[in-house]
Amino acid sequence: MMREWVNYLPAALFMGCALFPFSGSLISAERIEIYVFILFALYRLVFLMLNGGRRLKRVNIVGLSSTLLAVYLSGRSFAAPVPLVEACLPLGFLCLYYGFAAEDSKENRRFAGLIVVFSVAQALYGFLQYTVYSSGWVAGNLSNPAGYAASLVVGLPFCLTWEVPDRQGKVLKTVCSTLVLSAICLSGSRAGIISGGFILGVFLWKTVAMSAKWRRVIGSTSIIMGAVVGCILFSWKQDSAMGRILIWKISGGMVVEAPVWGRGAGSFQADYMTCQADFFKANPDSKYAQVAGNVFHPFNEFLLLSIEFGLVGLLLVSLILFPVVRNICISGFNPFSTCIAAIALFSCFSYPVHYAYVCIVLAFCLGNVQLKPLFWLKIRRIGLFVLGGLSAMILFFCLAKDVEYEYQWNRIREGTLSGKAPELMEQYRLLYQKWNYNPRFLYHYGVTLNYIGLHRASNDILAQCSEVYNSYDLQMLMGNNYYAEGKWDLALSHYAKASQMCPNRFRPLYMQIMVYDHRQEYDSAAQLARELLVKPVKIPSDEIRQMQSEARRYTRNLNRD
Repeated sequence: MMREWVNYLPAALFMGCALFPFSGSLISAERIEIYVFILFALYRLVFLMLNGGRRLKRVNIVGLSSTLLAVYLSGRSFAAPVPLVEACLPLGFLCLYYGFAAEDSKENRRFAGLIVVFSVAQALYGFLQYTVYSSGWVAGNLSNPAGYAASLVVGLPFCLTWEVPDRQGKVLKTVCSTLVLSAICLSGSRAGIISGGFILGVFLWKTVAMSAKWRRVIGSTSIIMGAVVGCILFSWKQDSAMGRILIWKISGGMVVEAPVWGRGAGSFQADYMTCQADFFKANPDSKYAQVAGNVFHPFNEFLLLSIEFGLVGLLLVSLILFPVVRNICISGFNPFSTCIAAIALFSCFSYPVHYAYVCIVLAFCLGNVQLKPLFWLKIRRIGLFVLGGLSAMILFFCLAKDVEYEYQWNRIREGTLSGKAPELMEQYRLLYQKWNYNPRFLYHYGVTLNYIGLHRASNDILAQCSEVYNSYDLQMLMGNNYYAEGKWDLALSHYAKASQMCPNRFRPLYMQIMVYDHRQEYDSAAQLARELLVKPVKIPSDEIRQMQSEARRYTRNLNRD
């Protein structure tokens, strides 16, 4: 018994690192999550090859669709300007899927037990965090409350069905489930609360005995209560909800422009902010102006998939989800199908598959959905070793290259932060020549060039960056570079673009006033100064008050003259 559990120590280690990502000065937590995911995929792949893929002969609709989707996403991603390690993530997910699909039920029960343990640990960590920092919503050890809630949501179905060989098992399951549900509510994530409520509702619907009449009554009541709760959650954080409606509205237009095949991997973060600027340029008095901000994800995984990979990618995902939802409807409570459906529901309002831990659990659930096989596939051991070996080589190569590059870049960046930027520019230049397609490298390179006064070189790099990663901050930085060079027309165009991207920001308007003042176009400067003074303030700050004070002084001086 002990020996069998020891075999799961590597899995526990990888799961723990994915759920509690650590970060150092040379590798970011976001990158660590990607590396842990790839390493875990390699581990499962090697495990699969050594065991000969005992259950891989059965191929169901989920397995076939997952394979086609992973090949399609990876193929499109390798052809796009995205980091190689990110392009091979779908391949890593496929390795995890087949690794879990080849396990027997006994081994999968142990892995489900690991999920329960980590879910309870994460919930307790959240309670501790709330006790120490009693203000605000908890986020556990992840980047924000949504990620924390997603990691708890995927564990809830397994807490509800945990097979504990003890007479007190029912009590233990109830305690664990209550802890996890309470932590989800404590996170304040609306998507998490909706998904957690969905899981609990399906569990009660499938396990509590009642007559058909009562089922209809309770079902109708649940739908009405769900609508009421949805309205309450919308009004709870209305600005956030309005912001997402804006993002979905603009993102829908991006889908229409390239509906079938999409705009390509990484195109959302390259094109969205430009589309948002175009929207506010055409609708300057829009009610959404006050909720606009920098956006790098549409807060809907299906929308992101449609934008980047078109309706083809969405169709392949639908072929996975349809039989899963059907399985929930026609059978008893199944933690695997319910977990997949909950992740899909969460994905309608947030980005749960952005987190490595959630993706690992998703692969585990997909690999254990029991469906009628479409066909039987005979795989020889040599064929398994060839395919597995080739996949392992691709994953390891992409991982090693990215780790080396990121380590070198972050070491240089640490040096620039400690005041050694001029001495390190030659190393930056050499690293730029073998760029790994991480757009954040280009942005920070441009920032560093701006810091040491190389404004023209900074804008050359930032212009390249804008093709793969565009933002309000990037436009402002380019405008500042042109401002320092005295190129007023170019500075104005970038400040105007930044103002259109985020109409509620004061800095672009203020900098345009400064440009017009340098050009001695005092009427235009005065008009913008008056606009700045009547501009509604979203979040008061000393910086805004200072800009308002200077604009007020500027208009008074002009009136005096």
